Amino acid sequence: LPPLLFAGGASEANLKGGTDVSFSPPFDFCQRVLLPSLKRMGADCSVDCLRRGVFPQGGGHVRFTTPGLREPLRPIDLSVQGEPSRIEAVLHVTSPLGADEQPALDAVRAQLRADLPGAQVRCVVENGASGKFWVDIVVETTSGALFHGGTEPKDLPGFGKSRGGKGKAGGKVGSVPDLCAAAAGEAAAAVQGHLDTGAAVDEHLADQLILPASLADGTSYLLCGELSLHLRTAMYIAEQFLPGVKFKEERRGKLSLIEVQGVGHQPSGSDRSASAPVAVPKARSAPAAAALAAATPKAPSAPAAAAPAAAAQARADEDIINLVAGTLSKATSEMLRDFRNDMSELAGWVGAQVAVEAATDRLVVSGGQ
Repeated sequence: LPPLLFAGGASEANLKGGTDVSFSPPFDFCQRVLLPSLKRMGADCSVDCLRRGVFPQGGGHVRFTTPGLREPLRPIDLSVQGEPSRIEAVLHVTSPLGADEQPALDAVRAQLRADLPGAQVRCVVENGASGKFWVDIVVETTSGALFHGGTEPKDLPGFGKSRGGKGKAGGKVGSVPDLCAAAAGEAAAAVQGHLDTGAAVDEHLADQLILPASLADGTSYLLCGELSLHLRTAMYIAEQFLPGVKFKEERRGKLSLIEVQGVGHQPSGSDRSASAPVAVPKARSAPAAAALAAATPKAPSAPAAAAPAAAAQARADEDIINLVAGTLSKATSEMLRDFRNDMSELAGWVGAQVAVEAATDRLVVSGGQ
């Protein structure tokens, strides 16, 4: 997303795969929580789901559009949770419910009347693999904070593992209204869990806002609950790519206020874009080396006397990319493992080989077209 925002013009991306699957933010979180938060920062992106992709079929299709930025991102202040001011629940189905639709909606409303009073409820028939249903709930507060809770897609009676009236464990499948009410209760518990922390961002939105906040022109504030490894990793990576960014963590009881002093990165084509803070090492003209270099921060220039020795270590078919001291040598074993995997995948895409030399904080790139 950031490269598209700062590319200097409009972009459209067609993405295919899973939209509502385990271990990843569902489409509704991205559309109803992440993108509205980015819009507050000046990134007016839009996204349409042409087809839902669920496990195991996949096959989802999302069209993402961004007009590109003309000025730096604005900082965002999410330092206060506020009180719930708007609650929207959506019952998604991939097959029309027919006569069961109104009873299902009534059952969801009854469930949420106790869990999240004042919720607005609607049913949406989605394009996707037949016979699935799930619930997404978004709560907006008086401070503009957004929280999401949802369930994974499950089989409607008569479809998938519920065919023949049997559930996953062979038990009897409930009625459509009962199943939808149970899903609503599960989604409500998830979103209530976020609200109960007192934080202004949940753990998922927090780590996704770190990079935009790092690029923004000003200081952002994120009131978080327990800081996830994803968030700390995002902060670490931002510091490697954007040497000017500064993070400050202030404990507030069980919460943490993260202060992010952004670098004010300029979009391509703006009057000040030449002063953009992200610099990449000089690479040869080969696209493979250029692609890998673009994924790494620039290291400080070596002393003139050391340059010939360093150059002598590289063969004619190699490029050596020197990183900031400590980037790899001081990284944890988990981060190094993930970085090696990422470099291996990127190298495979561009047809190159890359050796990650942690002890000397450098990458050695060879091959490629």
